[in-house]
Amino acid sequence: MLVFFIFILIVSLVVEAKPKPPHIVFIVADDLGFNDLSLHGSPQIPTPNIDSLALDGGVDLLNYHAQPVCSPSRSEFMSGRHVVTTGIYYPFGQGTPDHLRTDVTLLPEYLRICCNYSSHLVGKWHLGQGSLSQLPTSRGFETYLGYWTGAEDHVTHDTTGAYDFNIGTLPATQFKGNWSTQIFSDRASEIIQEFDADTSSLFLYLAFQDVHWPLQSPPDYFNEFNGKVGNVTGSLERQWVCAMASFLDDGVGKVVQALKDKGIYNDTIIIFVAEYVLYT
Repeated sequence: MLVFFIFILIVSLVVEAKPKPPHIVFIVADDLGFNDLSLHGSPQIPTPNIDSLALDGGVDLLNYHAQPVCSPSRSEFMSGRHVVTTGIYYPFGQGTPDHLRTDVTLLPEYLRICCNYSSHLVGKWHLGQGSLSQLPTSRGFETYLGYWTGAEDHVTHDTTGAYDFNIGTLPATQFKGNWSTQIFSDRASEIIQEFDADTSSLFLYLAFQDVHWPLQSPPDYFNEFNGKVGNVTGSLERQWVCAMASFLDDGVGKVVQALKDKGIYNDTIIIFVAEYVLYT
């Protein structure tokens, strides 16, 4: 809920001062730990791009609370309502009829109504997929590329035996065999590059898959951490997490660079959030 009200407060204040509100890029990392950033003293994982969001004139918010799992957190981000109101206490499974209530107005809809924002979602949804009315393009987003459910293979995009990777409301099988982190950072950069920043403001919700299990990354990232995580029980899993966090950091860096190349970086509010860290 904190993120939702930060959005509304910032936009309201800026609209009072300027005729055109700022662009907003809201980046979500899935299951990234507080200590898995070099900004927080991680001796294992360099995360210069994520760190820069806090160090380059940003604000580091360290004392707040969030739900510990996917669907409840995302329902609060999007609705501004606590889970006691939404009734979402657990991650949705594949094929479940459960969903975020469709009578609840979501953030992209508020931004369109108040300030004519153009809203786009790239990445994980996990708020319902049982009907067209539950999908992102029915909940305020003009475009969508990503997956509807939860833990899926980062390359094959299969989850519990079903392929889940979509453009709008249709399966996008052309992405099978490509890493989701790369796909998402490429698509987010494309949206930024093609957006007409002179006519409206952009709201980009970028929900990365990393570092959620299954633990997978391109071999180059995994090999980068050979011998750097110690020889203890679980060290192989830790090496995967380090690789995935580094992959994620490069994805964030690509999106930030796209904002700079477009010339709208200084007119953009960038919010980075995970289950235990938040920067704006």
